[in-house]
Amino acid sequence: MKTTEIKKGRVYHNGKTGPRSYSEREVLDIVNHHGEVKVKFKQLVGRYKGEGFSITLSSFASWAKGEVSPILEKFEGRRSYITVKTPEVPKKSHLKRKVERLIEKAEKQGYIFNDLQLSIFEALGSGNWDEEKINWLVLEQFERLYARFYPNK
Repeated sequence: MKTTEIKKGRVYHNGKTGPRSYSEREVLDIVNHHGEVKVKFKQLVGRYKGEGFSITLSSFASWAKGEVSPILEKFEGRRSYITVKTPEVPKKSHLKRKVERLIEKAEKQGYIFNDLQLSIFEALGSGNWDEEKINWLVLEQFERLYARFYPNK
């Protein structure tokens, strides 16, 4: 998603399917922290349910694949959610799974990606995750970043 589409008070999903992969996050606040825009959110569904985190707005936008729309249930007086704008999930390439694994580990460690690192992810995605279509230098930079988090692989 675009960073301009992320709004305080709304809930977003990662576009994955299945109980072990799908997750939802509610944006609690969007703040400028030392010149960097950060998103404070609560994990509503999925791993780390109920816990709060803070990551950059661009990282959150990269993670988010769509917005979850709240529906007020009149009879029970509670909030439930349905997913809207869910894209069809194509089979993931080895490279895309590797990028997602790296981002997930970095988020757990509280690592903040810089603009150059985010542009590497963008270049990989714009090549449709096909290593033959991606510039060798982008692949090399990604491998170096990956080795920082997974030194033995």
